[in-house]
Amino acid sequence: MTTGLTILVEQLVLAAQGFANLGFIDNLSNLVGSKVYIFSGQRDSVVWTRVAKKNEVFFKQLGADIETEYSIDAEHTFPTDFFGPSCGKLSSPFINNCNFKGSKYALEHIMDVALSPKIEYKESNLQSFDQKKYNPGRTSSFANEGMVYVPDGCKDKECPLHVAFHGCAQTVKDIGLDYVYGTGFLGLAEANNIIVLFPQVQSSNLFPMNPKGCWDWWGYSEAMPIPVQWTFPTNRGTQTRAIYSMIKDLKAGR
Repeated sequence: MTTGLTILVEQLVLAAQGFANLGFIDNLSNLVGSKVYIFSGQRDSVVWTRVAKKNEVFFKQLGADIETEYSIDAEHTFPTDFFGPSCGKLSSPFINNCNFKGSKYALEHIMDVALSPKIEYKESNLQSFDQKKYNPGRTSSFANEGMVYVPDGCKDKECPLHVAFHGCAQTVKDIGLDYVYGTGFLGLAEANNIIVLFPQVQSSNLFPMNPKGCWDWWGYSEAMPIPVQWTFPTNRGTQTRAIYSMIKDLKAGR
């Protein structure tokens, strides 16, 4: 359970400013006016809404354009209008039917456009790709394969790209491809000419200690687990560098 009681936003802002001064992240001025969408369910018993609101304060202090949704009676979940158990139930795959178009509302704010409703996606447009060439080492926790969806309208022209990170306990080993199919991204991508990248990590119980298959938000990918030497939230982190390389390859058509 994460309650948010120990999160000190001012210290996080100072840390971000320090990373930017060192060149470990881009200048924070890039966040001014950037689009941030934050969802937290009223029933979330895993990561309390207080945590999401601290996130909101952080980005607000840095000038981001934020849209929030805290009114849905949801547990710890990715909310949809078509897939998963009832909205207030805490259970795998942590994708719940809340009669709420979570992926659509998030993308509309992030992209600053009104999207067409999702349509039938095409299975042939969803492809797996080899993540091993991006894997910078065992501690990165990367799975062997990721997925990418390229709609018909993007086969011969540039399109916007959305990177869809799965949550903890939402790896392929945990829930199969439910995150890919059940979140609504595919139908929106086909209807609106958006490429969607689904990178994948995997669970491990030792080196790194990542038993729930989470993306690295606490430093498990560090070779030296000493806070003053951490690079995981920066452009020197193993996972951030790998995702950046995937994005560059997609842009280059590789």
